[in-house]
Amino acid sequence: MTWSRLVLTDIDGSMISYSGDYTGIRESIELLKSVKVKVIPVTAKTLAEVVYLDGKLDIGGGDLTAIVEMGGSICSKHYIIPGCDHVNIEGYKCCLIGRPLWEFKDHVVEALRDCDYIALSQASPQEAEVILGIERGEAILATKRVTLEVLWSQNIECLKAKLEKLKLRGLEITVGRRFIHVGTHYNKGAAVNKLIETPIFKGLNTIGIGDSEIDLEMLETVEKSIIVPQEDGTLRVKPRRSDHIIAPYPAPKGWVWTSNMIALGLI
Repeated sequence: MTWSRLVLTDIDGSMISYSGDYTGIRESIELLKSVKVKVIPVTAKTLAEVVYLDGKLDIGGGDLTAIVEMGGSICSKHYIIPGCDHVNIEGYKCCLIGRPLWEFKDHVVEALRDCDYIALSQASPQEAEVILGIERGEAILATKRVTLEVLWSQNIECLKAKLEKLKLRGLEITVGRRFIHVGTHYNKGAAVNKLIETPIFKGLNTIGIGDSEIDLEMLETVEKSIIVPQEDGTLRVKPRRSDHIIAPYPAPKGWVWTSNMIALGLI
């Protein structure tokens, strides 16, 4: 299919509620496809998680392309990113933006040896289920990490106190509400920039949808930005550009509203 526009979207809190509700999303994706708009997930989730979600929502229509692990890699079955070394993951050709985590995991262990924590890539199924608060099968998919380590601790302050040691090793750190993300790549925006320069996508109008601070660079890379509010109506991200749009509802209703507006040509 020849696409007319690209929607680059965060998943948790933007497309799907943090409680897991995705009411109306599959129908909204179908609507966007009908007007030749391609939806590309841009998420901290692993490729395994996105492929599983694609099975529920048919995001790719048999042609899934996704930016995963917070910009760590760009994965597709059919599109090749020029000038990139590709590896095969889950049957997808993935352009690695960040270095594989096994190249830096020893630095993480060394820097955090005085802290009690769980690295998600090394978590048991039971540990992953508990710390993520999701069903075990999906939690296992979240452990299939390639470029981004996710750290959890009951004493997250201990981890925060050691972050300078990780930065001295050339690692990039993102501190969230419950987790600390560690990798060698910078952010979602860098991967989006690389993707939209791919010949098949170059020149297409781009729309970004996000809800939190880790979406900021992506929202500032695309041509039009939509922010999805939290359940209480507050905003967790505000691009420096002044032309962003705020959806009137949290996920998933806000994403459904946004897709309708895009399909009507109002965004």
